[in-house]
Amino acid sequence: MERTDLVSAFRALFAVADGDHDGRISHAEWIAATPRTGARHSDADRASPIRMALRAPPEDVFRDLDHNRDGLITFEEFVRDPLASFDCLDADHDGTLEQAEREAGRTRCAAVQTPVPPVAP
Repeated sequence: MERTDLVSAFRALFAVADGDHDGRISHAEWIAATPRTGARHSDADRASPIRMALRAPPEDVFRDLDHNRDGLITFEEFVRDPLASFDCLDADHDGTLEQAEREAGRTRCAAVQTPVPPVAP
């Protein structure tokens, strides 16, 4: 997996949720853009942090993603934690995650909460 592919995937997801295209996701936009299926999660949901976020209560999503607590999620906030995890796993920092890096870094990078380089526009 390439870091640029991860950024592109999150950019596309962010664009769907950012209904008014102002570069920020509000509670109302998140609710409008995501399915509400109750508390049940499939195995596929549990295997994907993105799917879990899409099905999580908006309060949980904003608690985890709205890092500056202004009630809105910017793209930088949206990708901060996934990119920090990617960067931790990418041991040789070449922008590509190899299977061996994923396996070796699982424990080391389980709870990464570090700043990441800015995302190109």
